[in-house]
Amino acid sequence: MMDNFEKSAIRIQQAIDAGFVATLRLVYADDPRTTLRRTVARAMEFGRPVAISQMSRLYVEIPKTVARLQKHFGIDLGLTVFDNSRNGFMPEQTTVEAAMDATGEYTVTTAKEAMLDELDKLRNDGKISPEVYEQFRGDHRPPRSPASG
Repeated sequence: MMDNFEKSAIRIQQAIDAGFVATLRLVYADDPRTTLRRTVARAMEFGRPVAISQMSRLYVEIPKTVARLQKHFGIDLGLTVFDNSRNGFMPEQTTVEAAMDATGEYTVTTAKEAMLDELDKLRNDGKISPEVYEQFRGDHRPPRSPASG
């Protein structure tokens, strides 16, 4: 995961030193609820749920880290950025600055709250199994029933 600049920079430098071309592809969505829905869909189909506490941190931190890596490595880092916010359409090529602007509207806390709200909605709409729901939700707060909002 590209949320830690130091660890990521070391790995990229190792690849460059070994003669590889470092290429990063950052795919983001402008709303953490979109990220959550897509991750839940993959988990329902293929397994591998992710705790929302981790997802929200990654959602906020990865674009920042990638921007730092781009600045640090310059032309040695092949970076392509895709905005995957448009439901039903192919991701649109964009810039790391656009990703930082979109995700920068959120803190880890506000991204987590948005994801938890969306997770509750998916559960209430019957679009997620109880087991996968619990694995995503973790112990962040009591689940909200449809009647409570």
